[in-house]
Amino acid sequence: FGIIISHRSGETSDDIIADISVGTNSGQIKTGAPARSDRTAKYNQLLRISETCSQYSRLF
Repeated sequence: FGIIISHRSGETSDDIIADISVGTNSGQIKTGAPARSDRTAKYNQLLRISETCSQYSRLF
């Protein structure tokens, strides 16, 4: 089984869930469709992490 990070306890615009998902190497995040600003914030953080870490992608 794999790990899925989810915002199950409620919606918030805090994007820490994206950091937790990447930090735990979960591979999956459940945050819903990017239709509202609180969800879009999480996807934007994932994009920022991807851009920042893209130079290290060949290591893994």
